[in-house]
This record gives sequence, structure tokens and C-alpha cells, in this order.
Amino acid sequence: MKNTCIFDLDGTLIDSLDSLLISVNTTLDRLNFGTITKNNCRDFIVNGAKELVKKSIIETQGICSNELLEKAMIIYKEVFQEFCTYNVVPYDGIVNLLENLKIKGFKLAVLSNKPHEETVKIVKQYFGKNYFDFIKGQTDDMPRKPNPSGLIYIMQQLGSATQETLYIGDSEVDIETGIAAFVNTVGVTWGFRKRDIIAKMQPTKIVDSAKELLEYIYIL
Repeated sequence: MKNTCIFDLDGTLIDSLDSLLISVNTTLDRLNFGTITKNNCRDFIVNGAKELVKKSIIETQGICSNELLEKAMIIYKEVFQEFCTYNVVPYDGIVNLLENLKIKGFKLAVLSNKPHEETVKIVKQYFGKNYFDFIKGQTDDMPRKPNPSGLIYIMQQLGSATQETLYIGDSEVDIETGIAAFVNTVGVTWGFRKRDIIAKMQPTKIVDSAKELLEYIYIL
């Protein structure tokens, strides 16, 4: 029986595309580079801010050296602190989903490749302090997804076994993470990846709405 749900953040709980786009384009502008489109940004959101910035520079410049990337990341981190909540909204039905799971006694957590400080800020701003028992963003002391270390660490902190845990995310990186941690994994289709991409990763289940996700969790 499941008693723990661990969620990805961007593309799963919140629509943050506008905040990521303005952050990366402001970074590119300060470097006197061209900007990327919203579709570019959606495609580049796979494995954290560093990959987003790197792919954006390559898109506009054709190449990105390690030195340039490090310079760009200093700018991006500063910019993102300002824009991390820009036009961010929870997806339809997410708050109701969390309310119902909490009422049923589920342990809830967030695991994100977004920097930890901003992850905590966003979760508390949009969902308050009462829903989530643990929040984990990207830190230098732990590898980012799809390495399962963060997911395993959260389960340890919550005292949850793999067979009791469900991991929910919207990307191939999330599915890889859940599979690597040996937990049942749900792919959601309302985020940054299309259903066919998620299906190729063979998650335990694919859902198209928060309502469908809640119904699925209840039957486990």
C-alpha cells in the first residue's frame, strides 16, 4: 500500500515556463546574445538550470565553452532570484489533489532540479507550509536527477520504503529517477513533455489530469 507521494516541481505541480524563459533570456541579453523562444525553453527544460542555460547558449551561439557557461550561470542565478515566481501558477486540480492526499494521511514531498533555495521559496509561496513534509531542491552535495540519490534521501528522511512510495513527474528525467530508485513512477501529461515521450520511458502509469492521478493513487 502506498503512503508516500514525492513530486517533481516544474511541469508537475507548477507551470513555471514563463519564469524560466524570462530568466534565461535576461541572462542571454546581458551576454549580448540573442534570445530563445518559449518552445525552445520547453524543449531545453530537462535536467536543471545549467543544462537549460547551456542549451540556450548553443541555440543562439552554436557553441558553449565551460568558461562561458560558468560566467552565464553566475548571471542566471542572480536573475532567477528575481524572476523565480514570475507568472508561476499551480496546475489545475493540484491544490485539491494535495488537500485530499493530506487528509488521507499521505506523506508528501518535493524533489526538484531547481536550486534548493528557490524550490523552497516557490513551494511555500504557492502551497503554504502545511502540505509537504519534505522539500529538496538541487544542492552541490548531492547529484541531480536522474541520479536517484535525492529520491532515496527523501524516502529515508520520511521513513518510507520503496514499496510505499510513488514518484510523480512530467519528464524523461523524472521517469528515469523513479525507475532507478525502484519506486512506482507516474508520468503526467500536462507538463513540459508530450505523452509519446513519457510513454517511451515506460513509467508505471501515465495520467492526463490531477483528478485521474488522485483516483489512481486511491486504488493502489
